[in-house]
Amino acid sequence: MRHNPLPNKDPSSWIPRGVTAGYIALLASLPLGGALTPAPALALSEGRTYELVSPVYKAGYGVNAILGVAPDGESVVFNSLGSFAGNPLGISVGNEYVARRGGSGWSTAPLQVPAARQPYSYVRDFSATLDRALTEGKPAPNEGAGFYQGNEFEFLLHDMTSPDEAAYFQLAGEVLTPLKQVTEFVTNYQGANPDLSLIVFSVPLLTRTYLLPEAKNTLSVLYSMVSAGGAESLRLVGLNNKRKALSPTCEPELGTASGGGSQYNSVSRDGEEIFFSLGVSGVSVVGCLEHQQLFMRVGGARTVEVSKPVSAVCGEVPCVGAEGRAPAEFVGASEDGSKVFFTAPLAAGQPPLVPGDTDTSNNLYMAEIGCPGGGETCEAAQRGVTALVQVSHGAEPAEVQGVVNVAPDGSRVYFVARGALSGGANAEGASAVKGADNLYVYDSRTGGAPVFIADLCSGPEESGVARDPRCPAALAQGKSSRNDMDLWTQTVREAQVNDCTEAVAGCETGRFFLFSTYGRLTADDTDAAKDVYRYDAQTGTLERVSVGEDGSDANGNADQFDATIERAGVRHTLFEEHDLNSRAITQDGSRVVFRSGEPLSLAARSGVENAYEWHESGVSLVSSGSSAVEQVVISSSGRDVFFTTTEGLVPQDTDGQSDLYDARVGGGFPSAPSEPEPCSGDACQGPLTNPAPLLVPGSVSQAPGGNLAPPTPTTTTTKAKKTVRCSKGRKLSHGRCVRTKSKRAKAKRAGVKRRAGS
Repeated sequence: MRHNPLPNKDPSSWIPRGVTAGYIALLASLPLGGALTPAPALALSEGRTYELVSPVYKAGYGVNAILGVAPDGESVVFNSLGSFAGNPLGISVGNEYVARRGGSGWSTAPLQVPAARQPYSYVRDFSATLDRALTEGKPAPNEGAGFYQGNEFEFLLHDMTSPDEAAYFQLAGEVLTPLKQVTEFVTNYQGANPDLSLIVFSVPLLTRTYLLPEAKNTLSVLYSMVSAGGAESLRLVGLNNKRKALSPTCEPELGTASGGGSQYNSVSRDGEEIFFSLGVSGVSVVGCLEHQQLFMRVGGARTVEVSKPVSAVCGEVPCVGAEGRAPAEFVGASEDGSKVFFTAPLAAGQPPLVPGDTDTSNNLYMAEIGCPGGGETCEAAQRGVTALVQVSHGAEPAEVQGVVNVAPDGSRVYFVARGALSGGANAEGASAVKGADNLYVYDSRTGGAPVFIADLCSGPEESGVARDPRCPAALAQGKSSRNDMDLWTQTVREAQVNDCTEAVAGCETGRFFLFSTYGRLTADDTDAAKDVYRYDAQTGTLERVSVGEDGSDANGNADQFDATIERAGVRHTLFEEHDLNSRAITQDGSRVVFRSGEPLSLAARSGVENAYEWHESGVSLVSSGSSAVEQVVISSSGRDVFFTTTEGLVPQDTDGQSDLYDARVGGGFPSAPSEPEPCSGDACQGPLTNPAPLLVPGSVSQAPGGNLAPPTPTTTTTKAKKTVRCSKGRKLSHGRCVRTKSKRAKAKRAGVKRRAGS
């Protein structure tokens, strides 16, 4: 563990800005001479305590961002411009660190590869449980040679529980060497399965090179690689079943290629299924997108076309007629690869994907992946599409606008469509409106029609092309940050579902849907600002969670500031896909964290972005109330709430830089006794008199305002001296009257001394 000692400062310098009287009283109760213990977060329920996660010394910089919180809350990865804790590189654009909780505090270690192992590298991803890190870079004698001259590239895996030493960074797969030498060779990391045992990457087209012979003279530049290495660890993805490129003129893309598309769970948990999109004809990027279809590579040996009609039989991929079908877009899959969701319209003159479908608008489909004949087990290479379901079916055209969330197990999918697909009203008495941006949920376990949740806002007093007075007049039209369209058009969204990462009784993945919206969806929402809602798919209830603590701020109904959750990603990286940097809802859905500049607590200052926690008994302030919070992430159980702030919430945090904190239920560390100072000689005997009393913080005995107690006035009693007078011929000497000698006696005595000396 790397330790930064507490600075030896006067107690008055420990008190953070904006503290309350209770905090100062707690500070005064700390044992003098011992290690300082964290202070409890006074506004929080269930006895939460602040713990400083990032180190005190950060080389003059702060914490830039939380990159990942482990589901159990025992480790956190963060980024900083500072180079500290033994970081070997000190990259100017940011350095990654892992903090782990121990019995006596949090310790920090760098994640950059030591220069002796890989002088030029970047951390690219983290496993879903935050125990492994993936880095990529070039092996070379020095950083300059690696950047400018290296023609080799490699991925490294690092067990983050092991020391940050070169020996603990292991090669993933094999060293990548182009078969055609180029001036500069790099790769683009695309994604991986949750434990990083299978990695997917591409080679940029501009390099005009290839890594395997079958990729020569094609644009098949998407590769998978088994990180354990071995025979055929490196494979091409975009192949047909004869190991030829599916298309010589179009580039395969993991997930989907469109700008607002998804890669969510595009690599299955075991790495056996890889979902990718590819244009089956066309000579340009535009042509490729117009003819994009969805495929699945199974077991590294077989390719299945997913977005084909159920009735189509094809001996080879792409199937006959694929170039005439409308484009399909991957929107997500279940983590085990058993369900994959995509959208597609019905092209004129083409057979429908499911029998009886006549809807030519954009629709949402679910393909079930399994074994032939319905068997439960089979070889991975035998798996294929066993059923195709039209999710967005209804009595009128669906006009699907996009998908907001897919539950990790594929049990539910939340999407937006302008068709009135459900005739029933929601718990608030509202019904789907034709032409509005209607939010629905589909349950893949029970089937049936999609269930209407609410109308979202795409403009001032409008939802889709329908008028909706529940949408504020201050909103903007089109793709703007002042409406809800980001929920279904962007790759990062203010929406999440709960994920039962652990075996918890009664926990149901995807049951709770958390999202931010400008729509006034419940009767208690009367403001024009964005609010955070939680939907319960089991009961059909919709609840606004961004309310005031004990009714503060008109119960959260002021209009000035939005309430938001962290944006979750559905593209590129595992830590984004698994909400490691954005988790806002616990696995059982009972707790939610969000941020708002509204003073939703009496302890919060207006305009300061604070962190709040919602639970079934109300809302609690997590942060101090007086200093902005830049990010807030909750652990799966809800025990830990991590956030970043520049305010010093524990005595040792005095640098004014952004730090990472954990507001932990039952947190805090035991106070360690002071180390005895060594002594020698007389110093070991101790003082001869009692030492002067130590100064005590003034908050022990007085209201806040002064840092130290004023001196206590004392009364000193001085005994009057007795005047002594001596008689004539005597004088006072040492408190006694003694006889004085005459001048004759003095002269006689002086003469005797002279004679004796001669």
